[in-house]
Amino acid sequence: MNVLIIEDSPLLLNSFRSSVLKEYPQSRIFEVDTIEECAPILRDNPFKLLILDINVSDGHDMDTVASIRNLYPKLPILVYLAEEYVYLAHFIQSGANGFISKKSTANEIQDALTTVSAGNRYLSGDVQEFLLMQLVPKGGQPTLSRTERIVAQMLADNKSYDQVASVLGVKRSTIAVYKRRVFHKLGVKNMLEFFKKMLSVY
Repeated sequence: MNVLIIEDSPLLLNSFRSSVLKEYPQSRIFEVDTIEECAPILRDNPFKLLILDINVSDGHDMDTVASIRNLYPKLPILVYLAEEYVYLAHFIQSGANGFISKKSTANEIQDALTTVSAGNRYLSGDVQEFLLMQLVPKGGQPTLSRTERIVAQMLADNKSYDQVASVLGVKRSTIAVYKRRVFHKLGVKNMLEFFKKMLSVY
């Protein structure tokens, strides 16, 4: 499978390359320093995944990312943030599929690669936490309790009831109760609405 990495840091480039090859050993990896440089490569090669570090020189150019999405609507885009969460909503609106950061664990990066390359959405734990914290009302009291936030984060990350129950040390049926509480507090009926609710704070 072809993977395009837009990265100008040799250290991060090596890390991304290693992660991709660990997950997909037969991958053909293309590397460029800027978003602008990727246009002819995208035109001439079919890609299964694009990894973008928004810290490259033109990495904050939302119009360029949106234009890539318009030209290649099925191309999965995984965005790497350092701690620039302020740009998160813009990249979601521009069509990015997943987000990792410098706080992401090795397992999260591997999960992100497989999830996003399959065409699904992915948010690393710290990105989920940031989005969930945007749901805190101005009065300062959290909409969700700490346990409810953990349940919400794990369910949003496609973890099963059994996996969530194992982490919290509770029965599987208890997770269903927490999920109902989360949905009720946020005024949503399913996970798609929950994801949209997180984005609506922007």
